[in-house]
Amino acid sequence: MPLVLPHSIFYHIPKTGGTWVRAAIRAAGIPANEVCGSVPQNDRPGSAYFHATPSDIRPQGRFSFAFVRHPLAYYQSYWAYKMRRGPEDFNAFDAHHMHNDFCTFAWSVVRDYPGWLSDTYARYAGQDGKGVRFVGKLEQLADDLVAALRLARERFDETMLRSVPPVNEASALPGFRERCRYTRELAEAVCESEKEAMTLYGYE
Repeated sequence: MPLVLPHSIFYHIPKTGGTWVRAAIRAAGIPANEVCGSVPQNDRPGSAYFHATPSDIRPQGRFSFAFVRHPLAYYQSYWAYKMRRGPEDFNAFDAHHMHNDFCTFAWSVVRDYPGWLSDTYARYAGQDGKGVRFVGKLEQLADDLVAALRLARERFDETMLRSVPPVNEASALPGFRERCRYTRELAEAVCESEKEAMTLYGYE
């Protein structure tokens, strides 16, 4: 769900550090409310609406921000998370692409859904990245969150914000780090498939 602060709204793109952002905002002393998005037209039993997009709610003029991450790391994080949690049986993407071998999963996405992540980012941040006012990067998460909150003129304790440890880093765990390695060919294929996001967010 989007997180509504006094002067801003945070849109949580899956697997881009949003769980840490929520914890850091709480630690920084900023009051915030979770806002539920609308139920999609293709609703199915068991679906979750945690990640509502800007088209689902009214921001009421608030400053808006979201985060992205490098596509290569995103694919690894998504796969590792699903391996720990288990694919969702109501998720058509998981049903088609998920495999217990990372390279098989990534090649399936590149082959059958080119631009998968670029499309995901566009749903939250717009095709040009301007659907929200500020897009930060997971690779500099604390610094960019501080920058976003300052631009939004939120009042917060920066020291407490920065004290929050990393969370939910499945792909960095020793058991998964070795399992989700790229071959050079696969890494190049993913970068080419996600060229739109790579270019737009400065990951080239």
